Amino acid sequence: AGTPGYYKKASHWPEGVEEIMVGVETFSKDEAIDILKMNKKDGKCYTMFNALVAAKLNVIAGADSSCVADTIGAADAWFETWCEDFDLHASNPAWGMDGEPMYWFLDSYNNGRECACPRD
Repeated sequence: AGTPGYYKKASHWPEGVEEIMVGVETFSKDEAIDILKMNKKDGKCYTMFNALVAAKLNVIAGADSSCVADTIGAADAWFETWCEDFDLHASNPAWGMDGEPMYWFLDSYNNGRECACPRD
């Protein structure tokens, strides 16, 4: 598994992947990398976007997804509901009650602490 930081480099994306869907929106590879590079600490939609993109790319690259598939689906639905304009702050209950627990699980998966092995 790789982290969002790993996927900030286009050369680290799985071969042939030129776009990725997050929520119901499709982002080009370049758009997604630009968002991955943003430093928006209080923007929780950016936080979730980063974790989701990394998790999805890990699955596409062949990482075991048996423990994370349901969380990816739930996080996509959460993103669709709350992140139309990427403007959700940490103080919003939608983050603390629903988004943050999913984020932490995706982060653990992306760091190789769940069903996928960490990147060498």
